[in-house]
Amino acid sequence: IGLIESAAAHSPKPTELAMCLGDLLSWGGDWEDAIRAYEQVLAVDPRNIPALNNKAMLLALAAKRLPEAVKVINHAISAVGPHDYLLDTQGLVLLALGDQAAAESNFRKAIAASPSPDRYLHFHLAQALEAQGKKDEAREVFQQATSAGLTEAGIHPMERPVFQRLSKSL
Repeated sequence: IGLIESAAAHSPKPTELAMCLGDLLSWGGDWEDAIRAYEQVLAVDPRNIPALNNKAMLLALAAKRLPEAVKVINHAISAVGPHDYLLDTQGLVLLALGDQAAAESNFRKAIAASPSPDRYLHFHLAQALEAQGKKDEAREVFQQATSAGLTEAGIHPMERPVFQRLSKSL
């Protein structure tokens, strides 16, 4: 990590390395430093959609600074439109805010907008359904996600406790 930080400080394209650093920190469990790396990218390129998306996602998963997460993901969507991965992140933000019905709607829109809906979209939809007490539907959607290859090891570390809970409760 120190090597990437040093390279980013001396690189003619520091945003690319800062994105890599943010991703590495995020998957390593250091979401706060990952957000700082994405903020470095956004300081140079405020319309960097991956940085906006990743920052909003981490804020949602951490359930921190949620009004900022709303603003960040809405900015990304207004810049490039309602792409499936942005609707997914917006759904995570809504879920963190406790608006499970709106989150469900977003996840369904993301699935409909996706050229090939992936297991992560179904995983997130299962969370929203389960949070609303729709256990049978949540179980079915979660099974779709796991049948499509979703595993605990393959999801973001901040989502693993939810995966474990859904695995046991559904």
